[in-house]
Amino acid sequence: GPTAPGSVAWLVLTAAALANVFVGAFNLVPGLPLDGGRVLEALVWRVTGDRVRGTVVAGWVGRLVAVGVLAWMLLRPLLQGVQVSLLSVVWAALVGAFLWSGADQAVRAARSERTVEALVVARLMRPAVGVPARGTVLDLDTALALADPGRATAGGPGQDGPPTHAFLQGLDGAVVGGSRDAVRAALE
Repeated sequence: GPTAPGSVAWLVLTAAALANVFVGAFNLVPGLPLDGGRVLEALVWRVTGDRVRGTVVAGWVGRLVAVGVLAWMLLRPLLQGVQVSLLSVVWAALVGAFLWSGADQAVRAARSERTVEALVVARLMRPAVGVPARGTVLDLDTALALADPGRATAGGPGQDGPPTHAFLQGLDGAVVGGSRDAVRAALE
């Protein structure tokens, strides 16, 4: 038949099967962005209880894998006295760059996530007060003092602490103005 051992179809199917086995085995190498890196990430997460640490560790191992692949594909033949072909250099560079890029992206993303986790929304929030459009600077100062009693009410540039936000409300309740200083200027 067409797939009898030794036929062209048999050779193509055998080569495809071996290539799939190689790719599957290589994908189990424990370094991001490979699937084995996801397994390592999960193991480190399980042991330390810190998912971000798992990602960083697997990313660094992925970087080592990228360097190892380059060394294996380029240095091994040279140490054996075999000249490395241009195709091997290009292929090694592509595979190494892909692995390094994926690992580096994982490490950077984990570090960014660690930074985001450290943010406390309450520290980013500032009180905002509404003052009627027909109000006065005294109304603004009173509203600011009520919103943030620890601050001085006479505002302006150079005042200690982060500014309390203010906005003007039109007769229909719509917001007309924005910053505390802009509201102060509109009321004066």
